[in-house]
Amino acid sequence: MSHSDPSKHWIVGHNVSKHLLNTYLADKDGIDTIPKSSFNLEENGLDFAQGLQPYYFEFKPSPDGKKLLACNWEAAGPEVYLFAFDNKNGKLDYVTNFKYIDDRIIANYDKLFNFSPNSRYIYTQANKKLFQYDVSDLDSIKESETIVAELDTNLNIYNRGNPSYMGTNLLIAPNGKMYYRNPQFSMTHPNPEYAYQYFSIINRPDKKGNKADFKLKELRFDYDRAFPNAKPTQPRIDVIWNRSQYPSQMIGRTVSYCEGEDAYLNNVWEDRFVGTNFKWELLNLESNDTLLAAEINKYFEDNPDIKDPFFSDANHNYEGKYYITWTDTLGYNRERIVNLYVDTLPKVEIVSTKLTTECERERYRLEARNIIERYEYKWSTGETSPIIEVDRAGNYTLYVTSFQGCVDSSSINIQFEDEELYLEILGGNKLCYGGELTLSANQDYISYLWNTDETSKSIEVNETGRYILTVETS
Repeated sequence: MSHSDPSKHWIVGHNVSKHLLNTYLADKDGIDTIPKSSFNLEENGLDFAQGLQPYYFEFKPSPDGKKLLACNWEAAGPEVYLFAFDNKNGKLDYVTNFKYIDDRIIANYDKLFNFSPNSRYIYTQANKKLFQYDVSDLDSIKESETIVAELDTNLNIYNRGNPSYMGTNLLIAPNGKMYYRNPQFSMTHPNPEYAYQYFSIINRPDKKGNKADFKLKELRFDYDRAFPNAKPTQPRIDVIWNRSQYPSQMIGRTVSYCEGEDAYLNNVWEDRFVGTNFKWELLNLESNDTLLAAEINKYFEDNPDIKDPFFSDANHNYEGKYYITWTDTLGYNRERIVNLYVDTLPKVEIVSTKLTTECERERYRLEARNIIERYEYKWSTGETSPIIEVDRAGNYTLYVTSFQGCVDSSSINIQFEDEELYLEILGGNKLCYGGELTLSANQDYISYLWNTDETSKSIEVNETGRYILTVETS
């Protein structure tokens, strides 16, 4: 796992006999074999070895190096634990056991799980569904559960128990996407000695919910099922992706912004993104806008060794892949691919409908056009429904937040045809002993007459009773 010092790394190991998760420091001089920190599984009720049977963990570190997933395959679930990781001192803090996932899967079946490239989401499967959990707020992980896709099986890592398959599923590829190897092989290949191997893809794993864009069995490869270790047709893509799961120079990273924001390309690197000789270049734009591409490349050429490039007031046309090379503090050449996404703002339009007939106090229904269930709605009145009713003139503003977190708003001015006819006395109807109460007309009129013979817009009263106001309108 990454260290807060980019010249160092952490190694997490499982001491089976002592039921410990240990962290070890690794730097250019080697590995310190004395643990810097230890977490006792047994003392925390997380040790599920069955009798004397050996058991093992599979670890998945978050790309930002601040969280760790640990799966205990010998538990009845199996169990998946989430830890917060202090990458400065190597300390693991237990956060949660995904019990609410375990209750829905078949015992002893392998589990699919990993972090998204931006480390905000965890993906896992149960009951033939792919789930997403938001771990940016550690206190509401369960409440953030979202079903991303329907799967075709509960199994996911074929040939369970074979070490060559461990850690080879649902991994982050260099292009920033996540790949899921589908079991089992399809025997529909025209050559009886071969089968098809399928891979599914999460195209935008840093996005929330369905925006992650999961594609089931998107890729297909030939597989020699008769002699899988002898023919070059056996797909070894899982091994390549397995390497890219760990600290690598070419792991694709994703940065996301809302339309109109300043889009910074390096906001995910934090303190690991240090060194000199920075050089950026554009690989491709999703929009294929050649004029914009030329403008971006000129921006990079005119700003050599720029560490923090950004596009002001960015829009969807800037989406694409960007490439950065630099020299780190130890003199090593490094490189990264950055996937930039710019999400469009939600379209906000307010529709008003008059609900009353003649001689009734006017009342209007205000609603958002094209209501989207997963969007969040909030009015300037404080109401959080996409539809409200109002009985007063004035300006009303609706704020809409998309599931990507982008916010836009729209306002409408409601004017009543005969507003001045709706007289109301303001000030309340409770008077404390020895106190005073201010009564007032709700708006301006030509003249006022109270049953106390006063002719002002407001009066002070210190006695209980019935107060009547007569006004003259225009």
